[in-house]
Amino acid sequence: MRHFGSELRFGLVKKTNQDSSLIYVVIPEVILKFLVQYQSELNIQLDKFVQFEKDEIRYLYTEEVEELRSFASVLLVSLENKSLIFQEFRDKHNLSEINFFQDDVNEVFNHLIYLCDVVLNGQKILYVSSGYDDSAMIEG
Repeated sequence: MRHFGSELRFGLVKKTNQDSSLIYVVIPEVILKFLVQYQSELNIQLDKFVQFEKDEIRYLYTEEVEELRSFASVLLVSLENKSLIFQEFRDKHNLSEINFFQDDVNEVFNHLIYLCDVVLNGQKILYVSSGYDDSAMIEG
């Protein structure tokens, strides 16, 4: 089965009629697929992150931003000392460390925490959109 690059993009905007941002973080398909595959080992729930339709955009309420921030924080703690599952995932999908590395995943979620903090300090609104990224195409 071939998975084509779906991604989640989280961005900051000043008002809800905006749908683009210069400040955003993208969670590419390779990371989403990794999280889905290892959610039980990482002790995380992805229900809210895999329910988006292609090209959907949604502005998040404060409670959702708090929940997202908490999820990202828990995930970062869960990823500590998990280098073996990263290697297992790379081997299974024929990826190298250049294509998929634990530090990259940590950086994505640290940036997401930063975006959540900006929103929770009342400065911006956080939106999430799902889209397509063919550069993230992997076998699986």
